[in-house]
Amino acid sequence: MGGNMAKCLLDSDFEVYGYDIQPEAREEFSNHGGIVADSTRDVARQSDVTITSLPTSDIVEATYTGDDGLVHESIETTFIEVSTIAPPTTEVLAEAVDGTPSEILDAPVTGGPENSREGTLTGLVGGKKSVFESGTAQDVLDALCSEYHYAGSSGAGHAMKLLNNTMSMGNLLLAMETVALGSRYGIDGERLWEILGNASATSVAFESRMPRVLERDFEAGFTIDFARKD
Repeated sequence: MGGNMAKCLLDSDFEVYGYDIQPEAREEFSNHGGIVADSTRDVARQSDVTITSLPTSDIVEATYTGDDGLVHESIETTFIEVSTIAPPTTEVLAEAVDGTPSEILDAPVTGGPENSREGTLTGLVGGKKSVFESGTAQDVLDALCSEYHYAGSSGAGHAMKLLNNTMSMGNLLLAMETVALGSRYGIDGERLWEILGNASATSVAFESRMPRVLERDFEAGFTIDFARKD
């Protein structure tokens, strides 16, 4: 997701500094026109806006507050934290940034890799409203998102992402169990899709996954571990 967001910003004519622990990711970023920084802190030092997209709460916290972390009294940037992490971690980040020249927004996104590449994500933003409304932050959000919403104070964005995922994954599980039950009653899959897709039971999860079910395409698109974390 982070690499796709970087490419999206580059295609929108932003000058983008970036860093990744994976050499192949750094090479791909450079080949697309990005400037590879020496470290994550170097990215923040060079940037008006610093975006972090990382896999877990622990990694996010270490990246911000660990040795050579992003948060430093010599760095002035607006952090936009787009990972899906626990709201208590957001509180730690906000406390770490408080008292430094920097600001921070938690702005996790909904949408998949294709959306991140095309700039059609949906952003769920928490933090100071004045920072959210600043041109600095909104220029970047405009490039990455087809829409974004201010959820409230620090942590509200990350909380909204977890609430969204709880509802979305719950809808998906219920939809697939319903399809399996319908099949046991001898109802054709195409007929299930047609009828349920036009009834009050329909959902985005059902509409987006059902074509793959009909094609018997059950290749995993997301790990159980990440689903549990999210």
